[in-house]
Amino acid sequence: MVSIAYYDEDVAYAERFCDFVSRDQKLPFKVKLFTKDKALKKHFEKGGSDILLVASDSYSEDMEMIGAPEIIIFNGIKKVSCDPPHRRVYKYQAVNLIIDILLNYIADMGLVTVGDSAFSGKKAEIIGIYSPISRSGKTSLALTMGHLLSNDKEVLYINFEEFSGLNSLISEDYKSDLADLLYYYKQAREMLPVKLQAVVRKNHGMDYIPPIRYNEDLRNIKSEDWVGLINEIAGMEYDYIILDLSNMISDIFAVLEQCDYIYMPVCSDRISMFKLNAYEEYLFLTGRESILEKTNKIKIPMQDISNWQENYMEELVWGCMGEFVKKLLLEKEAG
Repeated sequence: MVSIAYYDEDVAYAERFCDFVSRDQKLPFKVKLFTKDKALKKHFEKGGSDILLVASDSYSEDMEMIGAPEIIIFNGIKKVSCDPPHRRVYKYQAVNLIIDILLNYIADMGLVTVGDSAFSGKKAEIIGIYSPISRSGKTSLALTMGHLLSNDKEVLYINFEEFSGLNSLISEDYKSDLADLLYYYKQAREMLPVKLQAVVRKNHGMDYIPPIRYNEDLRNIKSEDWVGLINEIAGMEYDYIILDLSNMISDIFAVLEQCDYIYMPVCSDRISMFKLNAYEEYLFLTGRESILEKTNKIKIPMQDISNWQENYMEELVWGCMGEFVKKLLLEKEAG
């Protein structure tokens, strides 16, 4: 567990910030608040903390001599220039954004070990949503399922499409995405749990990883890296991981083999049936019948989305798609 000594003479703000941080038991760091410099100095004389987070309005050059292994400037009204320059985070923004930045800094510093992180000892159930047929409604199905399961379970949604449009659908911008997470899996795996917490966003109770923004990145990633990353995340705190899959993955079948259950939306027109038959024949020819054995082919109900605007997700969950997915989950639970 990473320890952060937080020094700020703005007591009201500092107490609110620490209260917010203390509510999240999954964070790999703890914050100890100091509002008097004498108490802070005594703290570091006795061993101190891994990081000193100091408000710029309370900063003095004495902080450089206090013995903190790392210093992060909590930028407020006062601007601080120091040598060497320290990492900084803007103080007056949403606390969840501050936490994300701190998590990224902690990962970059290499302070968290696997034992400190969010590995739970259990394995999440991996649900794949995939179809060889285009325009099958699989993303609507995957999002609805994720939101419904998140009512009482920990759920993570991952989108593997080339142009997902997810940021517009959920109306949220993001700085980090699935590519950043994969980088840490390959280069600094021990930092993956804390990096996951920094990258993940939440929508109506469901966690999701922002999809890769550049399709070249998606095309060039090896399937064994995807398999490794997915299984690594499955060993963390989630009950379900929902994979919204596409043929952009170099070997989609390697990923499908990792799934515990697969939903395959299909269409009944002739061309779609030809595509489905070709897909199934390929699996038989290549000895991958096990994928078919755990695949549930479904026909998604027609949806009237002509009046859907900003409440798209709510319409999915509470409309005919939501009712359809509830039945699917009941059937799955019943075996």
